[in-house]
Amino acid sequence: MLLQDWHHQADTWNYLNQI
Repeated sequence: MLLQDWHHQADTWNYLNQI
């Protein structure tokens, strides 16, 4: 379950990194 949370955080970080 924690792994899924990490995966979600990575997606959010990618979105912020795109800016």
